[in-house]
Amino acid sequence: MNPKWYPNVPYSSLFPTVFEKEKERILKEINNAIIEHIGSTSVPNLDGKGYIDILVCTPKNKMKNAKDVLENKLGYEYKKDVSVIGERLFFKRIAQSEYSKDTFYHLHLTYLNSKYNKEAISFREFLKSDPKYVNKYSSIKKEASKKAQKAINRNEARTIYKKIKDPLINEILSKIRS
Repeated sequence: MNPKWYPNVPYSSLFPTVFEKEKERILKEINNAIIEHIGSTSVPNLDGKGYIDILVCTPKNKMKNAKDVLENKLGYEYKKDVSVIGERLFFKRIAQSEYSKDTFYHLHLTYLNSKYNKEAISFREFLKSDPKYVNKYSSIKKEASKKAQKAINRNEARTIYKKIKDPLINEILSKIRS
């Protein structure tokens, strides 16, 4: 059992502050970006992994430059295996913050008006407007975390976690799309 694989932590009021500081750090280097706080840490009272998910949107023709800056100037590690080339590039970084000495940042680089951009923001806004779904999603994330802890490796943990969460995510996305 590995408690670092898909942990479940309660929402912290520090999450918005940690996001804002990282947003400012990124904007100093990628000044043509629109940066949004997404994921569980962006929704008050939603338990999750405690990772700060950041959505960085640039013009499509500036994504390569932004990728280079994220890797070479801002210390983000590009993760090709969980990126969708041409749609969304995924990066991670671990650094000290007010929240934790090992704060995980998951950064999603996409272009303005991409499907991923629109859905991530709509998903966040849906949850912020519906406490019933926040509670339901929190419960499912707790169950997913508990089962993912029993995985033998990180890939298996990811598969378990997603399999448990995806039905509710898809339900919410279908409500958003209709």
